[in-house]
Amino acid sequence: MHMEGGHYNPRRKAGDDYPGWSDVHPDSLESMISSRAIAERAKVDISELKDLADDNPVWETIAYYMAEMCATITYLISPHVIVLGGGIMNREILLPMIREKTTEILNGYVNVPRVTEEMDQYICRSVFSSNSGIVGALSLGSLALEEARDGN
Repeated sequence: MHMEGGHYNPRRKAGDDYPGWSDVHPDSLESMISSRAIAERAKVDISELKDLADDNPVWETIAYYMAEMCATITYLISPHVIVLGGGIMNREILLPMIREKTTEILNGYVNVPRVTEEMDQYICRSVFSSNSGIVGALSLGSLALEEARDGN
């Protein structure tokens, strides 16, 4: 089985008419907020994303979809922490927006201090930044190699 969190379909933001770029998973998180999606939404080339102004409305939309994911993760598995990484999280304005929107979406339903009073510790940025994907892949490869050596 191929599990892919990016293929999760978040609740669509009211007024968002972006169709998503994927023919297979058009409403998936990946199709709605990846670099390609951000560039298409902002009507710029992907290479220009680094220069996209922080006050561009696209960031509010991206934060909404990330918050939808964080709220869903909270509802489903109630983790101690949600760590966000990858290139998109290099945009400094996103993390506070994601936290704020997650709080709005949860709307007091999850009434535990970790979520209600410590959101800055509950949803945080990965220490691996843009290298999160490769670090995760290497970690999984290391575990698989260890299991193979142990005969599991």
